[in-house]
Amino acid sequence: MRAYKFLRDDMRSGYGQEGPWQVGERRVVNGDLELCVNGYHWSKDWFDALVYARGNVAAIVEVPSRGNKMDGTKGCSRWQRLVAAVNVARELRLFAVECAERALHRECDAGREPDPRFWAALGVARRYADGTATVAEMDVARAGAWAAARGIASDVAVRAWGAAWSTARVATRDARWAAAEAAAGDAASAAEVEWQRQRLNELLDAVFTGARGGQR
Repeated sequence: MRAYKFLRDDMRSGYGQEGPWQVGERRVVNGDLELCVNGYHWSKDWFDALVYARGNVAAIVEVPSRGNKMDGTKGCSRWQRLVAAVNVARELRLFAVECAERALHRECDAGREPDPRFWAALGVARRYADGTATVAEMDVARAGAWAAARGIASDVAVRAWGAAWSTARVATRDARWAAAEAAAGDAASAAEVEWQRQRLNELLDAVFTGARGGQR
C-alpha cells in the first residue's frame, strides 16, 4: 500500500535513532506495534504527514495493506520500503505563502485592508523560495510584518493575518504554521483546511511526477 511521510534533510526519520534511508530500502521492526512508540510511521496523504514533519524531504513509502495500527492522521507498520524521496523545501515555502495570501484576501473581502507590509513580506518569501531573495531581505520583511501585527486590535484579524508573518525561513515549520493560522478563527475554516489538503497534495504529487519518482 502506498503511503506518505517526511524525512529529515539528511534522510533520517523524524524520530528515533536509525541511520539515513536509501531509496529502495526496506526496513522491518520487531516487537508489538504501538503508535508513536514502535513501528514505521506514515500518513495517507501529504497534508496529514506534514503535521509530523521534522524535515523537508517528502517520501513515498510502501507499507503492508493489513495489520497496521491507525489513528486519525497516521499509521504504523511492521515494515516499510522507501519508494522515492525529494527535498520539497521550495514547495513547502510556496504553500505557506499561498495559505497566507488566502487569509489576506479574506480580510479584503471582509472590508479590512491588510497592512502593505504583510503583502511585502509574502512577496519576499515567494522570491526567497525561488532563490531570488536574500536572508537579509527576509529579515527586513519579517520585521516589517511583526511591526504591522502589533498595530492590529482585532484578535480575529491577528489570527487571520498571522499567516503572513511567516517568512519561510524554515520550510516545514512555516508550512505547518501558516496553514494553521490561515484557517484559525474563520467561519470557513473547514473549507479552508480542505483547500489546503488538496493544494498541498497537488503541489507535492507534481514534484514526484517531475522527478520521475526519484531522489533529487
